[in-house]
Amino acid sequence: MNVQSKTLEKKQFNLFRNVPEAGTLLVLLILIVFFSSVSGVFFSVDNFLNIGRQITEVSIAAIGMTFVIITGEIDLSPGAVYGLSAASCAYMLASGLPPIVAVPLALLLCAGIGTVSGLFVTRMKIPAFIITLCMQMICRGMVYIITRGASISRFPTTENWFFALGSKIGGVFPVQIFLMVILIVVFGIVLKRTKFGFKTYAIGGNIRAAEMSGINTKKVKMLTFTITGILAGVSGLISLSYLKSLFPTAGSGKEMDIVAACILGGTALSGGYGSILGTLIGAAIIGVIRNALVLMGVDTFYQEATVGAVILVGVCVDTIIKRRNESRIS
Repeated sequence: MNVQSKTLEKKQFNLFRNVPEAGTLLVLLILIVFFSSVSGVFFSVDNFLNIGRQITEVSIAAIGMTFVIITGEIDLSPGAVYGLSAASCAYMLASGLPPIVAVPLALLLCAGIGTVSGLFVTRMKIPAFIITLCMQMICRGMVYIITRGASISRFPTTENWFFALGSKIGGVFPVQIFLMVILIVVFGIVLKRTKFGFKTYAIGGNIRAAEMSGINTKKVKMLTFTITGILAGVSGLISLSYLKSLFPTAGSGKEMDIVAACILGGTALSGGYGSILGTLIGAAIIGVIRNALVLMGVDTFYQEATVGAVILVGVCVDTIIKRRNESRIS
C-alpha cells in the first residue's frame, strides 16, 4: 500500500513539475464544477463563449504584464493606457479619420507611453511602481481631456473592418476570442522559444548574472514595457469595436485584474518565473468567478470581496504546490 501511495505521489509530483500551470488549472476546474452545480445556466456553450469574450481584454493586456513581471518589474498603467487607446481612436474615428489611420496612431501612442515608462525605469532608475503610477494618472487625465468627460458614440459609420472585430464569426464565435488565441500563441512562443524570452527570464532570475553574460538588460526591460503598452492599447481597441462607444471611465480598475491574472497564473512577483498559458488560466479564473456571481445574483457590493478572496486562495494553493516541488527537488 505504501508503494502504491508513493508511486501515486511521484506521478503527481512529475505532473506539477512538467506542467507548472497544473495547480492553477486545477483551481479553474474546481471552480467550474462548483459553479455548474450551483447555477444551472452556468455550464453551457453560450455562457463559456461569453466568459471567453469577457476575459479577452484582460488576457491580452496581461500578456505584456507577464513579460514585465518576469523581469522583476511592475506596471500599474495598463488600465489607463487601455482607456487612452480607446478614447484616442474613438475621437479620431468620430472626426472622420478611417480606421487604417486611427488604429495605428492609437497603438503608436500606447507604444510611446510604454517606452517612456521603460526609459524612466531603466535609464533614470526610478522604481517602476512610482513611474507607472504617474503614467496611469497622466493617461487617465488625457482620456478626460480627449472626451471632455462625455461619452463618444457617434461615428460616421460602423460598417468597416475595425468594428467587425467586435462581431461574431458565423453569428456564434466572437472574433475577440480568435484574436486572443492568436496573440497567446505568438507571445507564448516568443517567451518560451526565442532569445528575447530567454533574456527576459534571465533578467528576472539574476540581473547581475544576465549583465555579466552580455545581455543588454536595459533594452530588454524597456521592450517589455513597450509591449505592455501596445497590448493594453489593443485591449482598449477591442473594447471600442465591441461596444461601439467610449466612456471616460473606460479601463478604470482593469490594471488590478491584469496583475491578478498574472499572479494567479503563477508569475512570480520576484521575477524569473511565469508563462503566458498560466496568465490565460489566471484570467479565466477571474472571468469564471465574475460571471458566476452575476448569474447567481450576488450583490455588486459583495462581488469584489468574493473575487479577492478566491484569488487569494488560488494564489496560496499554487504557492504551496510550488514550494513542495522545490523542496522535493532540493
